[in-house]
Amino acid sequence: MVKDILYSPPGRAISNMVTTFGSGVLCGAVVTDITVDGKLVWRNIFSSETALITLILFGLATAYYIGMYNVDVINDAVLKNYQDKNALIAMLRKGYLKTLIKRANKGIKKGDFSELPTIDEVMKGEYSHDKHSHNKPSQTKDTTAN
Repeated sequence: MVKDILYSPPGRAISNMVTTFGSGVLCGAVVTDITVDGKLVWRNIFSSETALITLILFGLATAYYIGMYNVDVINDAVLKNYQDKNALIAMLRKGYLKTLIKRANKGIKKGDFSELPTIDEVMKGEYSHDKHSHNKPSQTKDTTAN
């Protein structure tokens, strides 16, 4: 649940804004904390609480962005299946094949072959001769057009 929120597009946008703004503020605070008489004293960075907080938040942000990268890698691998037209057609056919087999078995048991789609209808995506089916485009005139 939390992962879905954090890695969603709005969650990513908010995290980017917070980390960008927060890192600027914290880095400015670290510089202010280690500045003595207008000069940076770098040895003070090891005793600065602000630098420690900045380092901890940097580690948390790094862990978050590594997780985001891993989610992106997984999503890209899944989306590659949808870039290949033949793979998409195969997935669609596989999904509808079970429905077609059930319908064919019912028709064969009844001896009624009229509702079985032809291979051309399957290729076009027309799976039913039912007049209430929404598989075919509507032949009625669009009354919402001006």
